Amino acid sequence: MGFLTGVRCGLVGVAACATTPALWPWALGPIAVAGLFFFLPAWVVGAAVTEWFRGHVTDWLGETAAGWITAGGALVLAAVVLIAAWFAFAPIARVLAAPFLALLSDRTVRRLAGREPPALPGGPFVRYVGRPVLDALVFLAIRLAVTVVTLPLLLLPVAGAFLFAAAQASLEGMDRMDVALSSRGVSREGRLRFVRRNFAAATGLGTVALLLVAVPVVGLFLFPGLAVGAVRLDRALTPTFPDEPA
Repeated sequence: MGFLTGVRCGLVGVAACATTPALWPWALGPIAVAGLFFFLPAWVVGAAVTEWFRGHVTDWLGETAAGWITAGGALVLAAVVLIAAWFAFAPIARVLAAPFLALLSDRTVRRLAGREPPALPGGPFVRYVGRPVLDALVFLAIRLAVTVVTLPLLLLPVAGAFLFAAAQASLEGMDRMDVALSSRGVSREGRLRFVRRNFAAATGLGTVALLLVAVPVVGLFLFPGLAVGAVRLDRALTPTFPDEPA
């Protein structure tokens, strides 16, 4: 039941975020920032490389051939950028989106509790920028380390891919729950205890996250809804939500 509870809360969170206009600014913010930091530089660099390449090919082969070759090169470059985005965008977006996800989680806690949550230590900058970004960077390092260690699993026929995906789903669930629990002041040790006690539920949430974020373009817009789903899972598993730390 724990795994299915995580799956359900993840899907309900995405639906709730999509149908609650009051949450849209906090949901679209990380998408805009991540796109600005990732795709805009890629477009500028790509345009410069394409122009440089076209100039050299024109000198060698003439204008007509240069047009066709440059078009083909641009397609190859676009494919490389898309492949890089497939693997790199989600981790980058997670760090850049940390302040927005913290604010989104905070508002979701308030909406679900119907009152003010416990006051968090530190000023607004620490609560919504400094601490969330630091936590995201720490978790990114953990994710990279675990991914490197589990990569050899892909060499195992059939079962290896499932084991690798299971490890990634667990990491996704831990990451989402880390943001949700932080929004109500749970310490880092408390967050780890919570995930250990509710590992199946967190993995269920992570499985939904892994599948949705992997969908090109669409997954990007579902990304913030998973933060809402994590808060909902926190409420479902914490009888005294939002007061007593997990």
